[in-house]
Amino acid sequence: MFISMAYVILEPSQNRVTLCRAGHDAPLLYKRSNQSVTPLKPRGMALGIDSGSVFDRLTTDFDVSLERGDCLVLYTDGVTEALDSEGLEFGLERTVQSVRASAMQGSSAIITRVIDDVRNFSGSQPQNGQWP
Repeated sequence: MFISMAYVILEPSQNRVTLCRAGHDAPLLYKRSNQSVTPLKPRGMALGIDSGSVFDRLTTDFDVSLERGDCLVLYTDGVTEALDSEGLEFGLERTVQSVRASAMQGSSAIITRVIDDVRNFSGSQPQNGQWP
């Protein structure tokens, strides 16, 4: 048994965040200056796979500088692994496209767009967990 997790420490006075990822999906960094969306993949191992020494060596904090209008998007595999009627996954690229298409309108728009895009993609196909 294992579990993934991520944490983010906001440091607004220094225009940065510190994050750590323990097997969790890579957060997406939206940079307003060039409207790019990049998965951030700091090293990290899921909790419960190792008793400590390997986990401690692989899982580290990672600093990200942010400018006004930038956004860090955390999500779960419920987004990327949502299935359509043919068994295809929504995937990372569609997730990136949803974020890029809505990021200029702010965080609420990103959430709404990702949820709508996943729902439209999966239709009535049953999922492992259901969207609210």
